[in-house]
Amino acid sequence: YTPDNSGNIDWLIKDINDTASENHKKTCIDLALMITGVPNVTDQGFTDADNASALEKKFFPLDQVLQQADKLFKSLMEQLVDVEDRIVSARRIYDSNVALYNTYIDVFPNNIISRSFNFQKEELFRIDAGENINPVVNLEEK
Repeated sequence: YTPDNSGNIDWLIKDINDTASENHKKTCIDLALMITGVPNVTDQGFTDADNASALEKKFFPLDQVLQQADKLFKSLMEQLVDVEDRIVSARRIYDSNVALYNTYIDVFPNNIISRSFNFQKEELFRIDAGENINPVVNLEEK
């Protein structure tokens, strides 16, 4: 095999049959999907199908995402309730200790020592009316 008189070696370049390579690619993808049991959602027959089985398979990934989001939301709500409970508990402990302290410095003979060292009564934990409003939680992504 030698170039022709003009030096043209086009016969050396191999023509690729695009149709054959596309068919080979589709066959490989179909085999992989068949082995794994995953539906080919890019298949035109699948995307045009309106039967219940096809619709179920179409919405399966969305359903999984929604279930994960629901679990995450429930988990966050449980954590929020837990934090609120701990805050209420800490407030009760604080108020109990302040009431005990205030009583302790008023009782004889402690009141003599507390007056000589200028111990003052402490205030119980109070929330202003505006602070008692539930906070607004924004779940939108920024």
